[in-house]
Amino acid sequence: MASPATPNGDAAASGTGETSEAGGVTVTYVVEGMVCGHCATSVTEAITGLDGVRDVDVDVQSGQVSVSSERELEEAALARALDDIGYEMSGRA
Repeated sequence: MASPATPNGDAAASGTGETSEAGGVTVTYVVEGMVCGHCATSVTEAITGLDGVRDVDVDVQSGQVSVSSERELEEAALARALDDIGYEMSGRA
């Protein structure tokens, strides 16, 4: 049975992230310490460097970072990448 689609056409959330029709997964995380556009750029670059990442969307105001990747990312690796540049992942949104 197919998953119902979200308004943007992706498959509905599965509990661990949203799975898109093109394959892959999108998960939104909460990142502490972002206050400006430079922060967004730094976070985007750090996460984009992780294996399998397709796209990163950062919302500085909410502290949310949506990561689209080929497969579910190892959260410890994501947390380390953010920690290395001075930010803290506090969990999933």
